[in-house]
Amino acid sequence: MRRTVGLVAGLGWASACGGAAADGGAAQDDGVASSSQGPDEGGDGSSGTDGATTGDPDGSGSDDGVAGSCGDGVLDAGEACDDAGPSASCNGDCTVAACGDGIVNPAAGEGCDDGNAHDGDACDATCAPSVILIDGPLSEWLDDPEMALVATGDAFVLVYAHVEDASAYDELRYQPIAGDGTLQPKQVLTKAVGAVATLGTSAQGDGMLVYLDGSALQYRFFAPGGALDADGGFAETLTNETWFVPASRPAALGDGRFCVLGGTGGLRCVDGDGLGAAVAIAPPQAMPTLASIDVAHLQPRDGGLVASYVAYVDGYDARELRARAIGSDGAVDGPELVLASLGQNGPELPAGAWTDPDGQLRVAFAREQGLSWFGVGEAGPLVGGDAGDFGEGTRGRVLVDPHGELAVLWTEMTSEELGPGHTILTCPLRLQRFSSALAPVGAVQTLFDAPTAWCASSFGAAMGPGGDLLVTWTRVDTDAYPAIAYIDAMLLPAPSR
Repeated sequence: MRRTVGLVAGLGWASACGGAAADGGAAQDDGVASSSQGPDEGGDGSSGTDGATTGDPDGSGSDDGVAGSCGDGVLDAGEACDDAGPSASCNGDCTVAACGDGIVNPAAGEGCDDGNAHDGDACDATCAPSVILIDGPLSEWLDDPEMALVATGDAFVLVYAHVEDASAYDELRYQPIAGDGTLQPKQVLTKAVGAVATLGTSAQGDGMLVYLDGSALQYRFFAPGGALDADGGFAETLTNETWFVPASRPAALGDGRFCVLGGTGGLRCVDGDGLGAAVAIAPPQAMPTLASIDVAHLQPRDGGLVASYVAYVDGYDARELRARAIGSDGAVDGPELVLASLGQNGPELPAGAWTDPDGQLRVAFAREQGLSWFGVGEAGPLVGGDAGDFGEGTRGRVLVDPHGELAVLWTEMTSEELGPGHTILTCPLRLQRFSSALAPVGAVQTLFDAPTAWCASSFGAAMGPGGDLLVTWTRVDTDAYPAIAYIDAMLLPAPSR
């Protein structure tokens, strides 16, 4: 019997065990709840062993050599400080906070700490994340180049396209990035008209790269760390009848195969031995056929997948956000679910999916002025909610860290009239973290505070297995023709807990 994703009565998905990470990240769930034991188990000030107290009889702030507990707010022997948690002057491990000590302490104003106080790396001398220039300046005739970014083991891989002039082919570039933000040697994959690329990884960190190369669809595999397999993968020759443009990032089935959803509603599942039979997920022509890798989303779940996508209905007069379960054999498992009705036109696109602590699947999508989510439980679609109103023209992305908390990224598009017929766009890139219950955590961070006429026109984000977040974006001068673009990145270490 093939394993399914637990479709209940053809309507919803059964609860998964614990939390799951979006975009191929792995979340551990061993069923054991962690606990911390205080220094005073007896409740009466005794140590619970020989009756010796752990108090401070002489008022010195020390327990006179009796071991205490870091984080209790009492300065004990061996502690340089104890502020009952991270503070502006004290780290969570009761050492004095200092930029360059290798401990990320947000309470001390640190956004990173790589163990040194030097500029020139991913974390600058003031312990603020540095902007890493990946490429540029580029003369971009397409001012919104596609890019895809994934975590692979303890590293990252970015793939993106750019056009040097109006007559040139798209050039696909493959950029591995080490876990500390160091750029590895870049590779040019192909030069072709209309090149579109995407990539995804499994929980083990290995991955698959898919890109459209003229009339062929190329499949390449890479190891954790981003090294491409030497055998070169394989190619699928496309015809008018079999045309396939990647619309989602690849996701892994429980048996190790990778699947990618196309803009015509078809699902391709492949392994190192070749291409499996195509499976129709949505009716032909129901899904947008735009050359975009973020029209749909695939979320691993119980050995299978859940596909979420925006589909046209009623002859392109309306659109719907839909979801569908896919079994571990890559076959459709049940009917489509309609999660939301959308207008005829708009920027709404799937922005990610995750499983909350209650085992309910959440599907997020970017709407015109913010991000919204819908839940899918055992009884079918659940009432949705808004993650926030983030501004006009929002393009969003939701990722889940190993603790089940969310990182929500988005760009805001604002326009300014400089004169008759002269309108420019300005698009900053922002980050807001949320708890697993969708409560905001901390303040909104601006990763790219776009000056006038500059725009983070497209961006990628990936969460490493330890919770480190790498964000890449295309920085475009929208008032130049042809547009001048740069590819930037920023590495954000996992928040201290």
